[in-house]
Amino acid sequence: MAKPLGVHEDIETVPRRTLFHLMGVPFNITPRGWLGTVQPFLGGVVLGIILSIGDSIGAMALNGLWVGVLVVASVYMHSIGHIVGGKLVNAPMDELLLTMTRQVNVYRGPQDFPSKVHLARAMGGPMGNILFGLVLLAGWLIFGGLPLVVMGVGNIMGGLGAALAPIPTVDGEILYRELGKVAERRKAGVKR
Repeated sequence: MAKPLGVHEDIETVPRRTLFHLMGVPFNITPRGWLGTVQPFLGGVVLGIILSIGDSIGAMALNGLWVGVLVVASVYMHSIGHIVGGKLVNAPMDELLLTMTRQVNVYRGPQDFPSKVHLARAMGGPMGNILFGLVLLAGWLIFGGLPLVVMGVGNIMGGLGAALAPIPTVDGEILYRELGKVAERRKAGVKR
């Protein structure tokens, strides 16, 4: 497995502990994996405070906490989307590894699946963010609030960005690679 972008631990050898299972997939954490949740939470707190400048200190603190939770939820929704995508094509990931910088989908063994399997697994994460973004925007329409609209739009844009960016070890790279293979096979008249 290629070293995932931005991951500092050696995911082959780093110790891990299982936190829980979701849809049969273990959520494992490295010794410093807690930082991968704390960092986005703190970034969200700062964003929430910035969005609330001019409000009371209490409102700024509450918005900071609220946005921090939404940012962490966004990260997890992306990973849950990958789990669902893999389950839909009967090729789930072997584990979701929470590292100090990001969450990593771990697939072991041969991965010589048809392109539709790789496409479904790769699109799961971006779709998780896009759907979460739509839910947040619906919440904004009902309840109002700048944090909901910012996080809603942010999730939609993040999902699209993950799907469209041809960056190694990111969803877009997989999508472009597999769509290229599909185009080549169609051009050659081969089905798979």
